[in-house]
Amino acid sequence: MVYEDLRVMARNSLRRGAGENGLEPTEVVHEIFLRISGSAPASWDSRRHFFGAAIRSMEQFLIDRSRGLKAQKRGGGKIPISLSILAGELADYDRAKEVASRGLIGAIDALYKIDVNAAETARFRWFMGLNNEQTASILEIPVSRVRRDWTFAKAFLQRRLAEADDS
Repeated sequence: MVYEDLRVMARNSLRRGAGENGLEPTEVVHEIFLRISGSAPASWDSRRHFFGAAIRSMEQFLIDRSRGLKAQKRGGGKIPISLSILAGELADYDRAKEVASRGLIGAIDALYKIDVNAAETARFRWFMGLNNEQTASILEIPVSRVRRDWTFAKAFLQRRLAEADDS
């Protein structure tokens, strides 16, 4: 029932990576199912619960894969790259993958402590490349709420990452 939704999410996420990773959406979806099946609850509470677990598995898989590829290509060295959020989306996905190791995931985790809905919206919008309507459908909330949460999340993440760059 959710296979095609996950393929769309994977395709959007891979499109942002400009195809450098050599993955197909089907491979990503299968990896997600393998990761989720190992720790799946007896039943999912809701569509939101399932897709929340799926997105976390997908983002972790893509980050792990990216780190492995970067380590192979460049001897494991990381070059600090600042992140800027422009017009509601991250300026560059490759840059965002690099920044993930420097604090973006931690910033989103900090956002979870303040506003769970804004953090989930940020994950779906940023990692999966979903639009407001798609995010609202999965999270089962109104589109207006997604817009508010995304605005707050962008501001929070931008500030948090700017503070990290200053230190």
